[in-house]
Order: sequence, then C-alpha cells, then structure tokens
Amino acid sequence: MRKIILVGTAREQSTRIKNKMTRQFTDTTLFEIYLKKFEQISKMNNPFDNIIMGVSKSDKTLWKMCKNSKINIVSRSAFSVSNKATTLQEIYPFLEDYNEDYVMHVNGCFPFLKPETIIEIGNVFKSKKYTSLMCVKKRYNYFFDAKNCKPINNKDKRCSNTKTIPPVLEGVLSVICYPRKFMLENGYYWNYTKNNPYLYILPDSIECLDIDTQLEFDVCQELWKQGDNK
Repeated sequence: MRKIILVGTAREQSTRIKNKMTRQFTDTTLFEIYLKKFEQISKMNNPFDNIIMGVSKSDKTLWKMCKNSKINIVSRSAFSVSNKATTLQEIYPFLEDYNEDYVMHVNGCFPFLKPETIIEIGNVFKSKKYTSLMCVKKRYNYFFDAKNCKPINNKDKRCSNTKTIPPVLEGVLSVICYPRKFMLENGYYWNYTKNNPYLYILPDSIECLDIDTQLEFDVCQELWKQGDNK
C-alpha cells in the first residue's frame, strides 16, 4: 500500500499579513493551532507513515514555538523560507530526505480545518489509485470568462436563481496530495488529467475559511473567539 508523509510548513515572512502565523489570534496563534492539530492527529488512528513540520531556525519565533512539540520538527534552510525561493524545488528541498511515495500537505492558514477531516482525506487517498488530490468546494453563482465576458456555468438566459445554476468547483488549498518524486523532478504537483488531481469535494463550511487578507484574519479571529472552533 502507498506510503504517505503528512507535511506541515510555516514561515515568518508572510507578504500579505505581517507575522500572520505568529501574531496573536485571540488567546493563541495560527501556528500553535496548526502544530496542535498535527499533535492531535499523531495520537489518533491515522493513515500516515510519517508526520513532520518544516520550520527554519532563522524564523526564531516559530522555532521557539516548536521547542516542546512531540512532532518531528524538520529544520528548513533560511533560503527555502525566504521570498527568493520561488520554485517548488527551492521551497521543499527537505522532502528529498524522505522515502514516502506521496506527500499530503496541510495548509496552516485554515484554522477551522478539523483533524478528523484531514484523516478522512488521508484514508481516501491511501485506499484509492488517485495520482494526486486537491480539495474543492461547490460554488453556486454567476461566473464569467474574463476575456470575453461569456458565462462559464450558466447559459440559460431564463435562469435567475443561483440555487439552480450548475455549480463551479473552486479550489480549497487546505489539503493537497501529490507524488513526492514527481514534484521534486518536475516542479509541479499534477498534470490536470483524470484523477490527477482527484477533486475531493468539501462541504462549504467554516472548515474552508482561508486566511489570506487582514479582513479574513479579523473575521476568523472573531469566529474563533465566539467558540466556532469547537
């Protein structure tokens, strides 16, 4: 059966939100939520053959947060977490040191993503013959081609209810799975052929909330404060 390494990565040089992973997020930080999630998974029945978190010692705040973690912390190079690293091979060279066939990478900017959901996705990927996997969600709305302004998903001129419009699948990059050697050799994850990636449909719920902007950070922080992380 295919072997999977569960990978998390974080860095301090976030460009859109300064210190996103280490700044105060109610009574915690996004990175502490991320690390705790991996620790919880390690104690649960899971399909992973290895679990690691990649952090650079040059990111001193993150490295200090890892001090008492029971997860295997991998030391990344300072270059790999800098804005100068642009290719996947430059960002993830530490994956050359592992033998697992596949990588399951979890994004730390989805604070409401549950450990159980991560394990469920891992079980599906481990048991199937999919080459790679991307999480998606259904979007019911009007979508148009930016070049010619023609509708992408609704060609019925009489349709005025978004509930009846054919959905578009939007990528939710909370979890992706891909063959480790293929990515390192080619610099990309998948070929966009059948089941490469397989599109794993997530319910459009709070688990899909991604923090990329200050507004999203503020909204998610307020939801976390209200106990929606339970």
